Amino acid sequence: MKYILDFDRTLFDTDKLIIQFRAADFDLHNLFPEMLDQFQSKQFLYDDVLPFLSSKKPADIFILTALGNTYGKKILEFQTAKVEQEPIRSLVNRVTYVMEDKGQPAADIVSQFPPQESVVFIDDLLKNCLAVKVAVPHVHCFLILRNCLSTAKTVKAAAKAGIEVIYTLTELDGRMRAL
Repeated sequence: MKYILDFDRTLFDTDKLIIQFRAADFDLHNLFPEMLDQFQSKQFLYDDVLPFLSSKKPADIFILTALGNTYGKKILEFQTAKVEQEPIRSLVNRVTYVMEDKGQPAADIVSQFPPQESVVFIDDLLKNCLAVKVAVPHVHCFLILRNCLSTAKTVKAAAKAGIEVIYTLTELDGRMRAL
């Protein structure tokens, strides 16, 4: 089984980092990799991330993360510095950065696998799950809601589109074992 995972708000508690940045009076619209020097990405990973990733082969884990262009031109450098720290770097096969929706990039990743390979896609944004579901319909898509702030409307829309909702990666493992 292969896994394509979003990074922010799926593996990484971005809201916690933002709180730390605000406490340090950092300009959130002008992000630089050096801003991460006083932090380790590991401290912002959700509690279930390292056990989940460690239970898989790195060759089976792909990160597909979007770059928000509202945060300036240095976002690629910033996001790379954030994502490609240890322990994440040694626990994943590859990290792909995109500016657009994730449908086609996910399809490109999936095209490298044998046709019978089961693939799981996990993201915190319904629009990304929907784009992947359209681009590669056979992929198991999961909407992860870490902070439970989504509306019943979002959960209902996910279910209608055949996208399951989860709240933790531990829950994902349980669901995949049941398939």
